[in-house]
Amino acid sequence: MRLIFRKLTEIIVKNKLIFLLIWIIVISVSLFFLFGDNKENNEIELSGANNTDAAKLEKILINDFKIKSGNSAAIVIDKKVNTDLLVFELKTKFPQIANISNLQSEKKHNYQLLYIEFKQRYLFVEVQSLTKEIRDLFKQYQKKYSTKIYLTGNSAFYYDMKDSGKKDSAKGEIFALFCSLIILIFNFGALVSALIPILIGASTIIISNAIIKIFSIKIIPISQVMSGLVGLALSIDYSLFIVNRFREELKKENLNQDGYQALVASMINSGKTILISALIMICSVSVLLIPDVSSSKIVVKNLLIVIVISFINSVIFLPVFLIYTKNLL
Repeated sequence: MRLIFRKLTEIIVKNKLIFLLIWIIVISVSLFFLFGDNKENNEIELSGANNTDAAKLEKILINDFKIKSGNSAAIVIDKKVNTDLLVFELKTKFPQIANISNLQSEKKHNYQLLYIEFKQRYLFVEVQSLTKEIRDLFKQYQKKYSTKIYLTGNSAFYYDMKDSGKKDSAKGEIFALFCSLIILIFNFGALVSALIPILIGASTIIISNAIIKIFSIKIIPISQVMSGLVGLALSIDYSLFIVNRFREELKKENLNQDGYQALVASMINSGKTILISALIMICSVSVLLIPDVSSSKIVVKNLLIVIVISFINSVIFLPVFLIYTKNLL
């Protein structure tokens, strides 16, 4: 293993400019697919636990009664709004809708409740994705009647939850990066030494999310949040091992000032630790593949991606940054 890391370090140092360009290209392509491509992530409907009563009942409802739980929504609207026109537009613009009925109440109130049933052949995630378009249709009615129209139900709730989760995840990652930077500056006492692990952590999140999007890897909202934070933590942790060791080795290196020997020593010692840590992490999370629950399997697959990317980023691209910034560390 020592020989492998020594040889790897030699290749990286000799071709450091090429590896730097590769990193820049990978990040650029990843950013393009994340922000320049309108393609949505491949979110799937949850399944599994096939031997439970709930799963058996779900199959009976679908096969015998042609009913799929969750494939419905409701509209709460002011009584002064002309629902006939709204219902006509909804059915015309959304062929996924099977029926819209006006539910009555014995209690007097100022609202109408429209119950929307979607065609059973559409998956829950497909119905969920219509939420924004339906709400956009409401805007003209809200402006015309100076009122608020609410879309609710399982599909709308999960759409809002997913949207909120994405925003909270992004805020959480930014907050985690900021806090990590403060801690690393305090630890190293140097800005460049602190910025390099942050750069590796941020690039790991970018590349991992891009891979998931490019290859249409299945996701669920919780897997996005978990993989982002885990990838950030692992990348910074792995980088911290190498940067700390590299700084120590540089202080010992007197004759050879190009940093090569210091980097070799760092990679041989810290690289082995990182590899063992990554393998243990992979074995630990792989246990979640055992339960017959789709959400667990999706989370594991997303986590495995960020673990691998964290390791590759740390042992291949991190040394390039260390060589170029060795005098600033």
